[in-house]
Amino acid sequence: MFQESNNIDINIAIKKQHAFWVNIVLFGITSVSSMAVLYFGLQTNDWQHWISFGLLVIYGLVVIGSMWLSRHGQVELGIILVIAGMMVGSLIIPTYIGGAGLSIAIVLVVLIPIIATWTLSSDQATTVTFLAILAAVVTLLIDLYSFPYRRLSSDIESVSVIIIILFAFSFGIYAVWHFTHYDLRTKFVLIFVTVSITSLGIVTVYSDRMIENNLMAGTGTTLANIADSHASSIGGLLANQVDMLKILALNEVLHESMYVVNEAYPSDTQAQKAQLKAIDKEWLVVPDSSSLIQNHLTNGVASYLKQFRKQFPNHVEVFVTDKYGGLVATTNRTTDYDQSDEIWWQKTYYDGLGKIYLGQPKFDDSSLTIGLDIAIPIYHHATREVIGVLHSTYGLSEITQILDSIKVANTFILLPNYQLLTSRKSFRETYGTDILTEIRETQFDKYAEFSFGGERNLLSKSQIKNLDNETNVTDLQWNFVVYQSLNETLSVAVNQERDLALIAITIAGVIALIAMFASQKLTTPIVKLTQTIESIIIGNFDTRADVQSTDEIGTLAFTFNQMNDQLQKEIASLEEQVAIQQNQMEIILNFNQRLSGIFNQEALLKEVVSMTQRTFDYYHVQIYLLDEQKQNLMLVEGYGLIGVKMRKQRHHIPLATVGNIVAHVARHGRLIKIDDLSKASEWEHNPLLLNAHSEIAVPIILEDEVVGVLDVYSDEIGGLGADDDTILQVLVNQIATAVYNNRLLEKNQKSLEESQQLQQLYTGQVWEKFTREQKQTTFQTHQPTISPLIDLNTPEVNIALQERKRVNLTLASDSERQLNVLAVPLKLRNEIIGVLGIRDEDTERRWTEDEFALIDTVCEQMTLAIENARLFEETGRRAGREKVIADATQQVWASGNLEKVMQTTVSQLGSILNASKVVIHLGTAKELSSYSDKEGQNVQINIKKS
Repeated sequence: MFQESNNIDINIAIKKQHAFWVNIVLFGITSVSSMAVLYFGLQTNDWQHWISFGLLVIYGLVVIGSMWLSRHGQVELGIILVIAGMMVGSLIIPTYIGGAGLSIAIVLVVLIPIIATWTLSSDQATTVTFLAILAAVVTLLIDLYSFPYRRLSSDIESVSVIIIILFAFSFGIYAVWHFTHYDLRTKFVLIFVTVSITSLGIVTVYSDRMIENNLMAGTGTTLANIADSHASSIGGLLANQVDMLKILALNEVLHESMYVVNEAYPSDTQAQKAQLKAIDKEWLVVPDSSSLIQNHLTNGVASYLKQFRKQFPNHVEVFVTDKYGGLVATTNRTTDYDQSDEIWWQKTYYDGLGKIYLGQPKFDDSSLTIGLDIAIPIYHHATREVIGVLHSTYGLSEITQILDSIKVANTFILLPNYQLLTSRKSFRETYGTDILTEIRETQFDKYAEFSFGGERNLLSKSQIKNLDNETNVTDLQWNFVVYQSLNETLSVAVNQERDLALIAITIAGVIALIAMFASQKLTTPIVKLTQTIESIIIGNFDTRADVQSTDEIGTLAFTFNQMNDQLQKEIASLEEQVAIQQNQMEIILNFNQRLSGIFNQEALLKEVVSMTQRTFDYYHVQIYLLDEQKQNLMLVEGYGLIGVKMRKQRHHIPLATVGNIVAHVARHGRLIKIDDLSKASEWEHNPLLLNAHSEIAVPIILEDEVVGVLDVYSDEIGGLGADDDTILQVLVNQIATAVYNNRLLEKNQKSLEESQQLQQLYTGQVWEKFTREQKQTTFQTHQPTISPLIDLNTPEVNIALQERKRVNLTLASDSERQLNVLAVPLKLRNEIIGVLGIRDEDTERRWTEDEFALIDTVCEQMTLAIENARLFEETGRRAGREKVIADATQQVWASGNLEKVMQTTVSQLGSILNASKVVIHLGTAKELSSYSDKEGQNVQINIKKS
């Protein structure tokens, strides 16, 4: 009863904690969203934004109220208020804002079931989830229905996306962070809903993208086909106009008139220009009824041109000039007579060579229409000389009809000067040169996406050229452009996407309900099984789980009952094993206490063998240790008479022996146990151990290195069990530690003894040598160098000085005998102050490491002694010098006059320095530089040496 009450309290505390964090997250997201909507409201001043802001403020107050209720223990009421407020707001917002229904539905279907599962009871969570699904479906239906006053707000849609991201991020982190603390039902619902929603989301998004991509690809291909076909049509149309004018230029009447008119000009160039200028000036002022105008409008060539214009009315003005640019005939009165200054005429005449000219669309002053200039050179039939120019102003009506014939998309012709020729028979600058430059220069396969006119568009283009690719049409550099708004293209996909979203939301809701029902069904038996386990934990071992089904959970309950039965049996067995293990631990502790007081290795190993045999009643126990060369395993101790006999025989096993269990264990460092030696033919048997039937060999490992083997025998087949493995393994660890401690103790004792012997030897030799040298040796010094009394040839000294280390050589002496020489540098603070040399005439002499160590130690101590002696002598000399200086100074200062001072000074210096003559000269620098015995003042004292 107490356990059940405790679990209830824990669940209430957990739900209260979940409710607190849910309210915190909701309040934070509501605050951020309200500030974003307030910003957009201030920017646009739309009433839809202000209503949204008011709803968010009210919902924020609801969240605060929920926090207050949760704090005072009414968690479920507070959460229900929060969820109800979320549903009501979700139903209101789509009535005045379009495009936000899908985002709101996702929030309802995904987040409300999660919040309900975290904070409410099972029945309440199921009911709330059903209502959330219903609210999501209604929200989508409202969003699909178009109200006349509803605003399609892209910024509200952006805020909705931000809210979804914040919700998903916040609750996702919280769910993952506290996942281990949720009950099984909550985990099941979370995982099931997350996987389902993720799968649906991926499928829905993928379907949306596929629909959009297919629509864009289909529309783009259609636009590309339209652009190519209509560009070819316009190119062919222009080429046809050129061909018709070419045919017109071949008329014989036209040629005859050209011959006559050209011959009428004076031969002088200046006269020709003067004539053209005079007629052009008259042309500008005379009325239409004048003979000058009428002659050009009614002559035979003009009649022929008018007939052509009547047949092809898109050529709104047609006229002919002679080879000098003067007007010959025209269908309409032109603005001027002399056309030689026009660019189209100059490019067509082309310095008498002739070239077809196609101009860009422009407003023609003569015909008062928008058209393009087409000019054809008229050639002499025989000489191919240009005898005139045929000009036509071609109207754009046929081209604009082609543009206007396309109903599925927008079209225009992009001209080289960044003007657009549209279906409205006008050309104008629009959209800006930047986007037009990008359209002209961007190369793409069929279509591309461009943003202009305030929206995104799919666009395709094709250069206008005639089929035979003549340059006169291609050189126009016209691009036929066809485009369609991306919104219009994807309008079909929008409805499909909404249908998919509605289906996905419905499926998600159904999945959430199924997950909750399924989790309830699946977790109830587990909860009951948990209660059974809790009952067993407090000691009710007779409790059994209720088996209600044959599925995995029923099998689990049945298995648990069997486990409980087995558990009761195992408890008794475990208690017995614990008693055995406790006894073994006491034995091991006793071993440890006994061995820790033995410091002799032989006695230690003997005690180990004896105690092991007595304690565990083994047939035979023996210990092998590796020798110093690590080549043989030496038997160091064995039990009983057999062990004594084997040690007397100095029994050992070579480490490399194959087929010997002890050698094998020593080589590989792993325990080996043989339950029946009679069947282990691959291993050698000790003939002395006749009654041995099973064997175990355990490596003794010291610092990751095998140093020996503990070999144990039993007189029973299978007499060594798993417990023996464990105990012997612990025992060999203690043996290894004890052996290590004993070896370390012996090593330290040996080092101490060697140090004491070395100190005694060194002290005796030093004092003996010092005494002997003081009695028998005399030193002689010569300045400025100090030389030895006997000059020896000592090459070993030079080598030791060069290499700055000890050298050992064999040298030939003057008597042709071999000398064994040793030289050791004497180093004081890493500076060599001398060399110690040792010579031995015994060439077979080999210095040992101990002798080297002794010599090095002696050299070190001798160096310190020499330095101390030098310092002592130097201190004595300094003290004597200071005393002499003090005495001489005292006598000098005691003199009463100049002469007495000088006499005392030279006398003291002569005596101290043992000089034969001391002279002091007094005078100026000039006087001293020219010194003679008669000048200046001097004091001279001759000192006679003894």
